[in-house]
Order: sequence, then structure tokens, then C-alpha cells
Amino acid sequence: MSEHNYLKNLLINKMQRRTFLKWSGAIGLPVIAGGVGTKLLVERKEETKPVSAKEESPETIISTCSINNCGGRCVIKAHVKDGAVVRVSTDTQAGGNLSTPPLRACVRGRNYRSMLYHPDRLKFPMKRVGKRGEGKFERISWNEAIETIAAQIKRIGDTYGPESRYVNYASGQSWGIHGGKNAARKLLALTGGYLNSRNDYSSGAGNVATPYTYGTNNSGSSFDSLLHSKYIILWGQNPSEMIFSTPYREYLMQAKKNGAKIIVIDPRYTDTAIAFADEWIPILPTTDTAMMDAMGYVIVTENLHDQAFLDKFCHGFDEGHMPVGVPRNESLKSYLLGKKDGIPKTPEWAEKICGVPASKIREMPVNMLNKSLLH
Repeated sequence: MSEHNYLKNLLINKMQRRTFLKWSGAIGLPVIAGGVGTKLLVERKEETKPVSAKEESPETIISTCSINNCGGRCVIKAHVKDGAVVRVSTDTQAGGNLSTPPLRACVRGRNYRSMLYHPDRLKFPMKRVGKRGEGKFERISWNEAIETIAAQIKRIGDTYGPESRYVNYASGQSWGIHGGKNAARKLLALTGGYLNSRNDYSSGAGNVATPYTYGTNNSGSSFDSLLHSKYIILWGQNPSEMIFSTPYREYLMQAKKNGAKIIVIDPRYTDTAIAFADEWIPILPTTDTAMMDAMGYVIVTENLHDQAFLDKFCHGFDEGHMPVGVPRNESLKSYLLGKKDGIPKTPEWAEKICGVPASKIREMPVNMLNKSLLH
């Protein structure tokens, strides 16, 4: 078998059309749900709509989850009739039970049906017939599409080598066997190899910085830590609108009931500020680090930090704990005090940049310390 035919057969086997349109129109979502809470909901007996004598066919509810380019695992219920989604619903169980919190989808998750049936969505292979950028395309058969793709994959690999073939990291469901990029990479791997990518656009900076900060990339707190918190800062976080992580809002509501004070720092007066905030602090866009620097200045100059912990476990805080070979005045403390650039990062300095009053910037670190000492 020639390499061209091998590529063609791979594509045909991986892209059977027999149910492509039916099920892309029915759900367009993986039926595999992630998380214990979702598993319990999926396995729970679903209530179906009663079928009257006038109805031609019953409505089927297919439970899946909202994972299209999202870190959440919210419940999505596709109501399917005659092979098409007629509506989308989400988790309807009552809140208050943190052992199985409701996994409710956000507006985007509930809008999957509109995205699924959008008039601009491509349903058939299209081939460019004009110049690039003219926007002229014509519909072609699936066989022609497969022939064209197989021929071009072979031509590019033969001409320029495997490093010339690359699958872009883009939006969509990218995890596990369902990710389109993974299927494409497997195809290229079976036919000579490809140029891979490193890291990702979602948490790329964090993946690099976190091991230096915590010693490992497996860091973070569990949701139940919110239940023991007295002072919670949501800095640029908007879980009322974009979830952040599926059960997050439920724990946040319980923390508020437990008496935690919630501060929202955001240029916008978001739904989160409306629903959760004891105080909303508007800040000018892109100036967050100036405010953070000033809060750090207050912590250092008023000795609110744990120096013993820093001495024992941390590098880079002050000049006495710097890695070998680092020039003077490159420590965090030196930066905050302005020893290198001559600009102390005071609340007054930050106020001119971020628009938050210096008195408020000075107040927050003190409140954080006082609340942490409460039991």
C-alpha cells in the first residue's frame, strides 16, 4: 500500500461520516463527564418529558458536561428530539450540600445549542477557489477532501521534513481522546512525525513560575479552605459569570454565610461584585501589579510578614537570601523599597497609577493580618 493510500485510509477510518452530522447536530459534546459530582448526576435516573398521544417522538435527555475550551466540568443536559437538540438545561439540584454541590453551567455553556446550530457553522468540506483572502469557496465531496488532505500531508512532509507539519494549539475540547488536535497529531505521528508545541496559552506563565514559587507545579488550595477563611480577595475573578471552577461558587456562598468578608478588585462592577462583595474596589485596567507592589511595601515596612518563615524556606526576599551571582538590590525587598531605581513602591505611588486610594491600599494588608488571627 502506498503512503498516500495509507494516509487516505487513516483519514477515512478516523472520520466516518455516518453519524457525523446527526450527532454533531445532536450534542457536539463528549458524553464522558468528569468529576465525582458529575458522575453521580449522570448515573442518577433522569426525569423525561411525558409523551402525549400527539407527539411524534419522545424527547431524550443526554447528560454530558461543559468542557469546550473551559476548565469547568459543569453539567449540560441536551434535550434531543428527532436527532436534534431542542434545548439545553443544566444541573437543577438545590444548593447547600457541599458533598455534592450543584454543577450549574454558565451562560456560555447553556448557549451551546445556539453555537451548534449557528448558520455560519461549516457542515460540509469547502475548498478555496479564489485567491487567498477573497473568501471564495465551493463545496466538495468528503472523498475529495480526504484525497486533498492526504496528498498535501505527504507532499509537505516529503518536501520540507516532519518539522514542517504542525497542529496549532487552539480552542476547543483538547483533553483526552476527544481533542481534535490529538487526533491530528496521532495521524502525523503515524506518517513521519511533526513539530510539537510547548506549554499552553492558558496557564503557560504559571506553569513556568509556579515551581519557582512553591517548589512544585502541583500547588493550590482545596475548595474547603474557603470555609475556614475570614478575608477573601477575588482579584479579577468573576465566578458568577465565568465559573472559574464548577463547584467554586457554592463554596464561596457558604464561606460568606460563615462570616467571611469578600473583597472584589475589578475594573467592572460584575455580577460577582453584586452577589458576593462586601466591598468592591474599582481599579484601572492593567495596573494590578502597582497595587500589589504597594501592598507588599506596606507588609514589609510595617513588619507584617513572617521573617522566620522567609529565612528558612525562601530565596529572593531580601539581600541575605539571594542565589549566588545575583547582583545587589535585586531582591523583592530592595525592589519594594526602591533601592535600585530610587522609587519606593508606596501606596501614594500606586494610587497615581491604579486609581485606588492610598488609604485603601494601606488598609488591606492590615485587615488581612487581623482576619487571619481570628478563630
